[in-house]
Amino acid sequence: MTPRSLALLLISILSSLTLTAQEAAAQIAAPTLIQSAAYFDGERFQPPADILIEHGVIMRIGAELEAPDGAVVIDAEGAVLIPGLIDAHAHIINRASLEDGLRYGVTTVLDMSTNPGIVAQLRAALESDQSSRISDFRSAGNPATVPGGMGTRQGMMYRTVLSEHEVKPFIEECVEEGSDYIKIVCEDGAAYGVTLSTLSEPVLALLIEEAHAQGKLAIVHATTKQWTERAIRAGADVISHVFHDQRIDQDLIDLARDSDVVFISALTLAERRAGPVLTRDTRLAPFLAERQRATLNRGVRAPLPDGAVANANHNIRALHDAGVTILAGTDAPNPGTAHGVSLHRELQLLVNAGFDTEAALRAATSSTADVFGLNDRARIAEGARADLILLEADPRDSILNTRDIREIWKQGAPVDRAATLESE
Repeated sequence: MTPRSLALLLISILSSLTLTAQEAAAQIAAPTLIQSAAYFDGERFQPPADILIEHGVIMRIGAELEAPDGAVVIDAEGAVLIPGLIDAHAHIINRASLEDGLRYGVTTVLDMSTNPGIVAQLRAALESDQSSRISDFRSAGNPATVPGGMGTRQGMMYRTVLSEHEVKPFIEECVEEGSDYIKIVCEDGAAYGVTLSTLSEPVLALLIEEAHAQGKLAIVHATTKQWTERAIRAGADVISHVFHDQRIDQDLIDLARDSDVVFISALTLAERRAGPVLTRDTRLAPFLAERQRATLNRGVRAPLPDGAVANANHNIRALHDAGVTILAGTDAPNPGTAHGVSLHRELQLLVNAGFDTEAALRAATSSTADVFGLNDRARIAEGARADLILLEADPRDSILNTRDIREIWKQGAPVDRAATLESE
């Protein structure tokens, strides 16, 4: 069994042991019958069917299903149902991060570094009667970085790891704090025209080895071709960006494919200019909090070096064409991005880069669930968790139609989009 297979097995076993408060609440939610909805099942689009939700899961999919007593019946003829979206790369700052995500149909957020204390608080919130107002999430907690390295300069009080003898205690403490996977930062600043301290290659390799020994996926931040190659050769499971300092070559494409490594897109972060586009979209603007507008517009004056965006688009297309798995992530709320809303831009940018609609949607649903062992969601299938989005129009006609949301359900409970603006 490979280290990645062992990690996924352990994740699956641990996630099945406990019935959470939000799962218990779903047991008493009213049944919902969605009638005549064409749907994307997480892999492919399917013709219209009736979909019955009970106890927070999809119980039946078929033709002319009978509504149980007391069920909410929704006529979805002409609409399209898709699974709730997963942002594969974001940073949870506080509860509002998860409220903002859910408001745009991001029912699961994969946090790629934050204060472990925040993680503990938000896990408690998921166990409360307020769980239907925030996205579910998983978190890396404290990232592996060095003194003076990326993250430490943003005022975050991260523990750092510098030498090989510090690796094992660092990973053990992350696991004890509840890290779902291990985030490792390999950022020397070269892609941004600055100089940053970063990990050595031996420490990188040992961090990945120890993460696997603890049954955890190793997620490596790398934005240059050099560090991407080093991370893959060291055994990284996921690279949390597609590098943009230069164009990818065939040797690295072959290495990525043969290593079965996964990349997270983060094209909207590389773009850094989406603020005005998203804030003017009449399908998105009514549900934008001021904090989202602020981070979206903050990136307008901070473009990457010339050619960086074109390189990122070229590289992600080349990797995708070679069969390398790509996951959709935004790196929100970095400048030029915002929780929830930016994932819809990410889908657009993936399509612009050459993905078809199904491939783009897989990157934000089933592919991410598969990589991170989230086996209960991101698909429309009998027995799957009922995290769902009902769209007014078909995203095959335009990927922009993912923004035209009629209804969102989290574990079978309808999401009150307006209510999640109350913490503004």
